[in-house]
Amino acid sequence: MSTIDLLRAAAQKLEALRDASTPGPWELRGHEIVRDSEGLPVIQALWVADIDPVAQDAELIVALHRTIETQLAILREALVIVTPSAPGAVVSYDAGPRSKVGLALALAGAILGRNS
Repeated sequence: MSTIDLLRAAAQKLEALRDASTPGPWELRGHEIVRDSEGLPVIQALWVADIDPVAQDAELIVALHRTIETQLAILREALVIVTPSAPGAVVSYDAGPRSKVGLALALAGAILGRNS
């Protein structure tokens, strides 16, 4: 899979997950994840192996839900960097681990389940 394909696939997956989920913003109230504006439950309780609800997992879900648009912006910015401006044009970019493209590729891999 090319760099462009990987970034596009990750953005498409994240957009599909966002679009299929309950719109935010979300917040945690006890063991419920609710919509901020309405207080309506999104997830009433989180259970792990039929034990007690795990508030830390709920907090993580709420925090990550709030980062979706930022993650998409990172992927889209990297796509702009790596996409040729004209057919056949050669694009040169830094894909090192601390570069914008490198960080976006790491994010894409995580979204697509390629690295953990």
